[in-house]
Amino acid sequence: MDDVLLAIGEQLRAAGTRAEAHGLAAAHIGYIAPLAVISLADPSAARDYLVLFNPVVLSATETLAFWLEGSVSNARN
Repeated sequence: MDDVLLAIGEQLRAAGTRAEAHGLAAAHIGYIAPLAVISLADPSAARDYLVLFNPVVLSATETLAFWLEGSVSNARN
């Protein structure tokens, strides 16, 4: 990890905070980089962002969760 990736991570965290997103990838803010931010907080709670560098999905559940968030690149109504 280098200073460039750390700076992108901070920009990604700030963008997630502004959008109140549950998760964002670096591509959402114009970077092709192996970074993402996620929040595992309850949808009604304040976000608790984790910045993930070079994330790898190790397992997944078949249980689905639904909430009112779509892509933050879409216009808000």
